[in-house]
Amino acid sequence: YIVSLLFYTTMSGFISNINLLSQTRSHLSRHVGSLSCSDFVWLYIWFASLNLTQSHIFWGRAQLYCKAYHTVLASVRNDQENSEIQQLVGDERFVWIGLYRETWRSWSGGANSKFQNWVDGHPRNLTESCGASVFDANHTGEWVEKYCKDKLPFICHTKSRCVCSLLK
Repeated sequence: YIVSLLFYTTMSGFISNINLLSQTRSHLSRHVGSLSCSDFVWLYIWFASLNLTQSHIFWGRAQLYCKAYHTVLASVRNDQENSEIQQLVGDERFVWIGLYRETWRSWSGGANSKFQNWVDGHPRNLTESCGASVFDANHTGEWVEKYCKDKLPFICHTKSRCVCSLLK
């Protein structure tokens, strides 16, 4: 049997996911004994995290920085992920995310951009535009386009995998 789990978290949520992992292992251990299969159950666990980098650099360099560490600029697929970014950002007003102008339909990691959270009146179709998430009193976590050469902090999205086995 192969069990695959995805834990999506910011660094602050890591401990709660470790607790969830323990509960999951315990639950699986109780049920594995009743199965008639091989001696092991393989458990694939995916951890995803968001990391805010305080360096203020332009979008293309931010993307290269993330790729150098086997990550990509953050993609936002739903309200929950958008909220995770909001919690991580703190006092920054703008941060680069992985959205770019090529019709605003794909993230820098290649995924389609189905979830949209633009500030009213945006995107404005500026030339050479990249997506930034804005955080102020009026637009918490909504998106605007900024010139790609603007220097902003940025958020990398990281995935890692842990392969574990559980004895019956």
